[in-house]
Amino acid sequence: ERILPDLGSSARGRGLRIWCAGCSTGEEPYSLAILLRDEFPEIASADATILATDVNTDFLARAVEARYTAWSFRGVEPEIIERHFSRLADGRLELHRDIARMVTFRTCNLARLPLDPAEGIEFDLVLCRNVLIYFSFKLAGEVIDSLINTVRRGGYMVVGHAEAFPALQKLEALYGKGTFFYRRPLVDPRPSQARRPRLTLSIPGLAVSPVSPALLTPSDKAPANAAAPSPVRRRTSVAPRARRSAADEALDEARTLADKGGIEEGLRLLSDRAERDNLVDERVFFLLAILADESGRAEDAVRYLKKALFLDKGLIAGHYYLGTLCERDGDAKAASRHFRNAGRLLADLPDDRLLPEMGDMTAGRLREIVETRMMELEAVEK
Repeated sequence: ERILPDLGSSARGRGLRIWCAGCSTGEEPYSLAILLRDEFPEIASADATILATDVNTDFLARAVEARYTAWSFRGVEPEIIERHFSRLADGRLELHRDIARMVTFRTCNLARLPLDPAEGIEFDLVLCRNVLIYFSFKLAGEVIDSLINTVRRGGYMVVGHAEAFPALQKLEALYGKGTFFYRRPLVDPRPSQARRPRLTLSIPGLAVSPVSPALLTPSDKAPANAAAPSPVRRRTSVAPRARRSAADEALDEARTLADKGGIEEGLRLLSDRAERDNLVDERVFFLLAILADESGRAEDAVRYLKKALFLDKGLIAGHYYLGTLCERDGDAKAASRHFRNAGRLLADLPDDRLLPEMGDMTAGRLREIVETRMMELEAVEK
């Protein structure tokens, strides 16, 4: 509804180029091909090409075969299956070749930088979803940086819900249908205006740069006083404390280290201070969770989040973050439970209420995000 119509008009006469980076066995690029054929035939017929890459050659061989079991169709409308697939004797479903021919598969290792999968061709749309969560935080950021260079100016990038990296600040963050996506500016800012993406402390699934009003429909726009979600830098909607506590000082020190690139140092400092000074503060454990997660220690992040929620069961950011971690780990049932908890806490809040530990995120926007994530997870569980 948003990206493809915009790209269709801008790509007229030269063709549309899409790259699915980390395509696994082909479900994502083939779904895009079906979408183009069914909903945007004028784009599909105008030299639209989809490049799909993965590092696993066995997966790519299965993708080229284009034969799938029922597991790949959970949540898919029956009429789509009937229209585009043939049932084989072994029960699998085979994609019709006219759709399959729209996708080209190629081997590509995202960890080998710089990325140039199509020998200098720029893409109108790059999708790299739920791949970088398996990389170290540093390497994932470098991959995002390289991916950005493959996007045509005015083109788009879509990453997974649970992926948030500083390099995305180079792009315009857009919002709609309960999710964030990114667009490369038509003109790069002048050097004097450019902001160097800093190492940020971000909750996965939330944008890491200001949301542009461009392309936003009225229903997608946040309240006038609510900016885009920003990196977790401070408490919001909470009255300042009369005196700075030991926890306040420890949080500031850890954030300062992290902002300078010292994620591990910030984690050690805050962990040591929490134990030494007996810091019983949900904010401390919430920041420890973010630092642990960005250090590649997901289990520790979950443990810290549970401690934060023990201290404050109403910490919406904690419930939401736990949901994204469970979703990233493939546990849809647990993710749904945590998102439901967040949804219940959000139910009675005003749309423009800012949420503690979530930057400039409002209750109304997070409510929509949670509802969308729940629908997606329900489709997976069916």
